[in-house]
Amino acid sequence: MSDRAALEATIVARPDDDTARLVFADWLEEHDEPLRAEFIRLQIEWERAERFSAPWLALIGRMSALVKADPREWDTEPVSRLAPVPFRRGFAEAVRFTVGRVLDSGWHWYERTPVRVAHLVATNEHAALIEALEDGIPVERFAGLEVTAGYAAAHVGDLLSAWHTRLAGLRAFGLTNGYFGGNAFNRALSAFAPGQLTALSVAGVSPNSIPVLPLAQWNWPSNLTWLDLSNVQIHNRLADEVAACTFPSVKTLRFSGEAHRYPFLQLRLGDAGLRRVLDAGTFPAVRRLDVSNQNLGPESLRALVGRDSGLALEELRFARNLLNVEDVFGGVTPLNPATAAITGALSSLAAPALRLLDLSGMGIGDGCADSLIDCSDLPNLCVLIVRDCGLKPATVRALRERFPCVLAGDAEDLTHVPAFFEVWP
Repeated sequence: MSDRAALEATIVARPDDDTARLVFADWLEEHDEPLRAEFIRLQIEWERAERFSAPWLALIGRMSALVKADPREWDTEPVSRLAPVPFRRGFAEAVRFTVGRVLDSGWHWYERTPVRVAHLVATNEHAALIEALEDGIPVERFAGLEVTAGYAAAHVGDLLSAWHTRLAGLRAFGLTNGYFGGNAFNRALSAFAPGQLTALSVAGVSPNSIPVLPLAQWNWPSNLTWLDLSNVQIHNRLADEVAACTFPSVKTLRFSGEAHRYPFLQLRLGDAGLRRVLDAGTFPAVRRLDVSNQNLGPESLRALVGRDSGLALEELRFARNLLNVEDVFGGVTPLNPATAAITGALSSLAAPALRLLDLSGMGIGDGCADSLIDCSDLPNLCVLIVRDCGLKPATVRALRERFPCVLAGDAEDLTHVPAFFEVWP
């Protein structure tokens, strides 16, 4: 075995040990790979830095520059929803694979990488094919597993049952884009010990031969701190179903209504629905919230981070909402970006704990952006994301003078480094 292979094998065997990664970085520098060595060191330093601190933000810029210097150096597998970044602490953290790929070519491409999260695509596979995976994947290494289930949800449950004793190290799990009811969901979760999971995704789930998903009847893990309910396809009463549940420990909630394969089945919250969920106290401990594309308007923004919100959000993704108001007849009247409703909502934000705010894709305009610049009740806001908001260069410059980090264009998208607007579960 070569020196390089021996060092890589050590990292795979001890994925939580930074010392092994730093030793490998020293070896790379001694063997004419200084950029790769620096990238590993920077990512480990970034992981240890205080979130949103000045060094933390500066490290992101340097990591992005390294990636852009030679993109071929960083080619890796597509990533899963539970691991929204391809690299962590210098190495690929997540892989995406299909049933057919594993059966055809095996797992050899995984063996030299300390992958901790896997995304299995088993959309419409037959039971026999899924069963063939049982001994072909080293699932005991995984800290996170996401399965895109499709119509194979029942077969996936059988696979999880077969893997039962090998999943003891799993902390994050996703059963997404599948067609199943509460019984299938509960059966899948029975593969895990009580209290084992701290992160769970059911994004894109759809009813299986029933008109609603009775979320309150599902056996949710009691100690969840990270939850993804994005694109839950409930034909009616979405807000009522969510409000009937209680998640006392969830600090990170992804409740995005982004476009899905069958968007006509998606019933988004809207202002009234969000109000019902907030009033029900479903998520009393939430600190990081994504409610992008949920048809929310200025009043919802106030409800979340206004003076009277009662929440202590640290990060809010409010991108691609409508910024509209309902008229007295229940219809929707779009607002001009310069109107008082939007300006009032932005100027009334009062959230001392807020560190990140994403308002992308809402066309807030230069006049409304001035309200953010003048707002004195966002003392700790570090990262402002205003992509596709129709802002002039002068306005973006003014925002950057006001806030430590402002992302306003696609050219600044840091997709190859740990994206600071995402959250690792």
